[in-house]
Amino acid sequence: MSSSISEDETIQRKNWEYISHFIDDLMEKLDVSNVEDCYWALFQVNFVRARRVLIKSILNHQERYVKKSISHAALAALINSVDPRIGEELAKEATSLFLKGYERDDKRLCYTMIEFIAELFNYEVVHEILILQIFHLLTENLNESSSGLVILFMTLTGKRLALLSKTAHNLVYERLRSFLQEQTLKKETCERIERLFDLRRRNYPSTPPRLNLPNHDILTHTLIIDLDEPFFPTETLEAFDYDPNFFETEEAFEKLRTRVLAENQAPTPNNLNEAIRDKSEANDLQFKKKIYLVLKGSLSGDEAAHKLLKLRVNDREKDKIAEILVLACSQEVTYSKFYGVISERLCCGHRSWQRSFRTIFRRNYVDIDNLEAKQIRNIGKFWGHLLASDYVGFEVMQYIHITEDETTSAGRVFLKFLFQELVAELGLRVLKERLEEPYIQPFVQDVFPLNNMENVRFSVNFFTAIGLGGLTDKMRERLLILEDTKRDQISRSQLSKQFNPRNAILSEAGANVGDIISGNGEEKSKMTETDPEVNKKPVELESAPREREQQLAQETDSNSARNRARTQKRRSRTPIRRRSRTPIRKRSRSPSSRTFLADKA
Repeated sequence: MSSSISEDETIQRKNWEYISHFIDDLMEKLDVSNVEDCYWALFQVNFVRARRVLIKSILNHQERYVKKSISHAALAALINSVDPRIGEELAKEATSLFLKGYERDDKRLCYTMIEFIAELFNYEVVHEILILQIFHLLTENLNESSSGLVILFMTLTGKRLALLSKTAHNLVYERLRSFLQEQTLKKETCERIERLFDLRRRNYPSTPPRLNLPNHDILTHTLIIDLDEPFFPTETLEAFDYDPNFFETEEAFEKLRTRVLAENQAPTPNNLNEAIRDKSEANDLQFKKKIYLVLKGSLSGDEAAHKLLKLRVNDREKDKIAEILVLACSQEVTYSKFYGVISERLCCGHRSWQRSFRTIFRRNYVDIDNLEAKQIRNIGKFWGHLLASDYVGFEVMQYIHITEDETTSAGRVFLKFLFQELVAELGLRVLKERLEEPYIQPFVQDVFPLNNMENVRFSVNFFTAIGLGGLTDKMRERLLILEDTKRDQISRSQLSKQFNPRNAILSEAGANVGDIISGNGEEKSKMTETDPEVNKKPVELESAPREREQQLAQETDSNSARNRARTQKRRSRTPIRRRSRTPIRKRSRSPSSRTFLADKA
C-alpha cells in the first residue's frame, strides 16, 4: 500500500513540476497582444489543481514587470470566470503584499501591488469597497510618501470610481486639497497633485482602454481589510500539494476544458502553438511600412521624430526603427540631414535609443561589403553626423580596426566619409581634442594604433590619403621612435658580429681539435706524449676569446679618447674667420709692374 502511494506521489510531483515550468514560460511570453492566446494555452495543463502555482507566478511576474499590469489583470479576469477561487485568492494575496510593503515602507512592493489591484478593479475582479478602504488607509496619515501612492492609485482608478461612487471619489480630492494647502510640500509633489486635479477636470484621458477579451462571466469579489486581523501573504504558494483523488480531479478538469472550448469555439490545445506562431512576418512588414510612411509623410525631421516618439514602442522595435532610418537614408540619391535630425531627436528622448543606434552601427560596419558605393557614402555621412552631435558617443569606434588585414576597400571608403563628415561638422581641431580625451582613448586605440609599426604606418597613410593628416601627429612621432629603436637594434647586432672574434677562434680551434680526433690511435698517443699541453687546449680556448675581447675594447676606448683630444686641440688653435661685408675686388697688375718683371726675366 505504501509503495503504491509513493509511486502515485512521484507521478504527481513530476506533473506538478511540469505545470510550474509551463506556467512560468507562459507568463514570460504574456503581453497585451496575446492575452487571449495565453488564456487558451493554459488549458493544456490542469491550472485549476495548480491554482496556487498560477497565483504565485502572476504575482512574481507583476513584481518583475510592472508594465504588464494590464495583461496580468486581463488574464486574471478570464481565469476568474472559469474558477472564481483563483480570482479571490489572487486579489487577497495582492492586498496582503501591499499591506506588507506599506508597513515596512517598501515603496517598490507598494507601487507594483497597488497598480495591479487598480487594474483588477478596472477589469471588475474586485469590488470598489477594497479600493475605498485602501484610499482611507493612505489618506488617514497623509504625507509626501503616501501622497505619491494616492496620486498613482487615483490616476488608474479615478475614471471608474467616479462612475460607481462619486461621493467617495470627491472626498479623496478634498483630502488632497487640504493637504496641499496645509503642508509645506516639495515642488514636485505640488506639481503632481495639480496634474491629478487637471486629469479629473478632463475626465482622466490618460486611462488606457480595456482590452478586447472574449465573452466571459464577470464575477466580482468583495474583500474587507481588517487592520486588527490583517491579511498575511502565503509563503508556500508554490509548494507541492498531494492530491489523493488525482485522477478524479483530472477528469473533472477535462470536462471543464471541453465545455469552455466548445462554448467559445477556441482553437484546440494541440494546434494552439501553430495558431499563435506567425511564420509569414506579416506584422513585421506592416510595422516597417508604417514607419516608412511616417518618414515620407513628414515635412521636417522634428515632425517625424515627434510622430515616432508618440508610438511608444518597446526596445526590440526601437532597433527596427533605427535600422529603417539607416536603410531609408542609404536609398537617397545624396545624403540628406533629414535622417540625421530624426536620429538626434530620438536619442534625446531616452538613452535606450542610443543603445539601439550603437547596435545598428556595429551591424552596418560588419555588413558594409554588401552595400553599393552610393549607399556606403550616405551611411558614412549619416553616422558621421550622428557622432558629431555626440548623441551616439565615440564608444562605437571600438568595433573599428584600421589595419591592412582587418579592413576592406568598402570599409575604408565608409570610414573616409565618416571622418570627413566629422571634420565638416566639428572642425579638425575640435575633433582632434575629442579623440585625445582620456575617456575616449581606449575605444580608438585600434583606429589610431601606437604599438605595431606596420599598423601605425598603415593608419598614417590612410588618414593622410583622405586629407586628414592632422589627426596623425601623435602616430607620426611614435613611428619615428619605433623606427629609431629598430635601427639601433640592427646596428647593435651588426657591431656584435663585427667585434666578436670568438666564433672565428672557436672555429679554428675546433678544426685543429677535429684533426687530432680524426687521426688514428697511434698519432693520438704520440701527440699526447710529445706535447703534454694538448689536454689544456679546451681551457685556453675558453679564456683566449675573452682576453682578446677585453684587449680590443681597451684599444677602441683609448683610440676614441685620443681622437677627441686631437679634435678639441685643433678647434682651439683654429682662429675664427669673419667675413667682411664689403666684397674684395681682384686687382689687375699695372703695366709698369709687368714691364719690370719682363726686364728682370
